[in-house]
Amino acid sequence: MSKILKEITPRAENEMFFAKNTPDDKMEFPLHYHEEYELTLACTGPAQRIVGGTVENIESEDLSLIGPNVFHCYKKADGFKDKTANLTVIQFNQILSGTVLLRTSELQPLVKMFAAVEAGGGIKFKKSVIDMVKNDIMTLPVAKGVERITLFIKILLTLATSDA
Repeated sequence: MSKILKEITPRAENEMFFAKNTPDDKMEFPLHYHEEYELTLACTGPAQRIVGGTVENIESEDLSLIGPNVFHCYKKADGFKDKTANLTVIQFNQILSGTVLLRTSELQPLVKMFAAVEAGGGIKFKKSVIDMVKNDIMTLPVAKGVERITLFIKILLTLATSDA
């Protein structure tokens, strides 16, 4: 049996989140876990998403939010290992927990979404939801300043208020 690695997320101490787009990803990252939530948009050919004890096949686009300390990875399907994928990964800790902000009615959908993720290990989003947030997710890694924060909150709220 292969090892499950603990990843140290490259999020800087003074950053709300880490966001990276890899347009030529080989999807070779091993099964791993970390203390942060992870939102991953995978634009790929046939592949598998492994989250906890669940293995699901994906055909083209996949968007999932994975909870803290849940092992996971994406793997290319046999026959497609030499093809690259476009992955955008956003990792963040419990950014707003314990703050007054989470007690506001505007952010209650986030509280409910994070509770659902933690209860089930993760959430897989429908194609219609992917279409709503895809451009924002792919823009986030290059966003700067306050736009970076507002775009991040917009993405999370869109996901939280969608019909996953």
